[in-house]
This record gives sequence, structure tokens and C-alpha cells, in this order.
Amino acid sequence: MICEINQQISTTFFFSPHTPEIIIAQDRLANYIKKSLNSVPEENRISPPESLILPIAEQLKYQEEGNPLTALYLNLLSRAMDKERIGEAHPAFINIIKQLSPDEVLILKQIATHSRFYFFRFREGVIHDIDTVSKYLEDINLCKDVKDKVINLTFQSGSIAQPEHFSTFIEHMVSLGLIIYNVQLKSDKMFDDLDPNTADNLCNPLCQLHLTKVGEMFFQACINEQ
Repeated sequence: MICEINQQISTTFFFSPHTPEIIIAQDRLANYIKKSLNSVPEENRISPPESLILPIAEQLKYQEEGNPLTALYLNLLSRAMDKERIGEAHPAFINIIKQLSPDEVLILKQIATHSRFYFFRFREGVIHDIDTVSKYLEDINLCKDVKDKVINLTFQSGSIAQPEHFSTFIEHMVSLGLIIYNVQLKSDKMFDDLDPNTADNLCNPLCQLHLTKVGEMFFQACINEQ
């Protein structure tokens, strides 16, 4: 099957003379395809449709190994070669991957793992990074259980390379339809013991951040390794 897929790609992309650069690109794509296919149970393997394999291969030509976005393309390619999971391989996901930064991939992983994050309003304003929240909580009158709850539902900014652009990343992924803000938190009982009217307890959830249905599908198809 690998030989058939490689031939399919070579016929489409590598019709010019075999220069050293083209040979390197061919070898890279062949290794990527083998890696994706090996992650599919042998009994589930199928030839991927051209509508998926060709645009994915086009992007993989430019992707270096170790880049988080490369892994997303390879996961999507694996889904396209798995008869049990090909339904997860939506063609639109190729263009979404093209628009993401590595930091945004890491943010999506955190949101999916925790199911949701919160932005909290403190006396100084809205704070969303874990380091600032932890430092602020040291000085306000809250029991340890509540402080731990707030910390566990706050984004870990140290996990990304450019935490100063966190808000921009969030707005971008909202525009892509991957995540959504939820400001209707009155029914959320997790924070009943946060009383914003108490002078020493000015800490309350402002909004919740979680994956959309499309975001959940994208995570399962492109990010989730399982």
C-alpha cells in the first residue's frame, strides 16, 4: 500500500527532473506516509482518497520533523487511511492546520485535556495566566480548596513559547470556530463559595473557555494520539 501511495504522490508532485532537493522531498514524504500508516491497525488500512492525501502531501513537503504542525498532518493522514476512522478526516481540517501556530496547538491540547478553562476577574482586572493567578491568590482570603480549584481551571502559560500573545491566540482560534467563550456561568455550582461582595474575596469567574463541536472533532482527528 505504501508503494501505491508513494507512486500516487510522485506522479502528482515530482514530474520534474530528480534533483537532490526533489529526492530529499520524496524521501521525507515516504517516511511521513509510512509513519502514518504504521499507526493504523493493519486490518483497518485503506488507500486514502486523493481529496485528502494530495493536499496533505502538499503541506507535508514544507514541514520539518519535530514541528507540532507536522504531527497534526500525520494524524489526519492516519485517519484517512483507517476505515474505522476515516469519517473523522474532514477536508476542512487541512486548511485549519495551515493557519495554526505551534503555541495554539498546545493551547488546544490543554483545553481538551481539562475540558474547559476560566478567566477570572480580580481586583486588578482580568487575569488568565497561572503564574499571576497563583501569586494573587496568596494574598486574598480564600480557603485552600477554593484556591486549588481556581488554579486547576486556569491556563498554564508556561507551557507555550509566547505567553504574552495568549489573548491573540485565543481570539484567532475563536475566529476559526475551534473554541468558544461562555459567559453564562450562573448555573455553574463550582464557584458558589466565591463571594465577589466580600472585601477580601474579590475573585470570581468571568467566562469559560472550551472547545466547540468542530474543535472537538478537530482535536480527535488531528491532535489526539489515541
